[in-house]
Amino acid sequence: MYVIRALSLILVLMTLGLLESIRNLPGNHLREIRLNIQSSSMRNENLPAHKLVDNGKWSQESWFCMLNHLASLPNLVVLELLGGLVICPEFFRGIVDYPGTPFPSLVEFELQFAPETADGKWFYERDDDALERSRNDPKYDEFWEEEDENEEDVEGDAWSIYSNEEYNSDEYVSVFEDGPFCRKLISRNRFRSLPSTITFLPFLMDSSKAASRIPTLQKFILKLGEDSTRRGDLNYFPVVSRVFELWYLKAGMHRTPLNTPMPNPYVPRDAAYLNQNRIYWRIDGTKPWDDVQAAWGAIAGPDAKIVFLEEDQWTKHVNNSYVYIYKGEF
Repeated sequence: MYVIRALSLILVLMTLGLLESIRNLPGNHLREIRLNIQSSSMRNENLPAHKLVDNGKWSQESWFCMLNHLASLPNLVVLELLGGLVICPEFFRGIVDYPGTPFPSLVEFELQFAPETADGKWFYERDDDALERSRNDPKYDEFWEEEDENEEDVEGDAWSIYSNEEYNSDEYVSVFEDGPFCRKLISRNRFRSLPSTITFLPFLMDSSKAASRIPTLQKFILKLGEDSTRRGDLNYFPVVSRVFELWYLKAGMHRTPLNTPMPNPYVPRDAAYLNQNRIYWRIDGTKPWDDVQAAWGAIAGPDAKIVFLEEDQWTKHVNNSYVYIYKGEF
């Protein structure tokens, strides 16, 4: 726990420093802001998430404060917050309740967020039904055979697929002489794949309310995790899938700027619907809550093209980096 608290303090101080630097910039002249915060989500999701802000103190969280400040910039056209930011579920609440008009000139917005939250919660929960279904799926036979063979070895580890018990810090972290140490290496366990009605649902509802308040908005992207070149984090625990992307594109707006040498991700068939408002959902076979679909559908309008992208229709090409191209039909 000492290590986790130290890392949390470092993250808070770094973000506060960045916020202060941005506040000191001449805001009237800023037209484009692209921040790429290189971060990796937790590899063992049964450990306590970093708590960067106390419960109920989301209005003091650094990224929340930064978004509210940026909303006051009169000429900001493009805002991209990339890399997997650790935020509170109430991240958009300040824009929803913003006095006056937030982001009066903003055209393009993108946020990439981490699965854990800044107040020590998660946007995703463990999906026991998905785990059980995978036992009857032949393509996972080899995986489960190995897990069954190792059941005795993993029993009592920081997380086991056979147990819902939380991480016991007293058992795995101990103070020796002048500091804490871990008794054993903690294996990767990214198993959370079920969207949480407690955290994720209100976050998505607030995102739609925030988007509806930005008068010039033409592109709004929400995405879980890092950029496209770092997909597949769950390959070592393949029986669950955690994918989330929401693209809201107004008529005439491309997903990726036209001057980009190779759009990534690239959906060739989007060109046929460029004269319409579009909403793309990438959530790997699941469906968003009805209230969320209705809220975003109201923003896009009755004539909007709404597409659910199928995960098995993506192809990966190597062109200096990975490029993802969607081959599916609409």
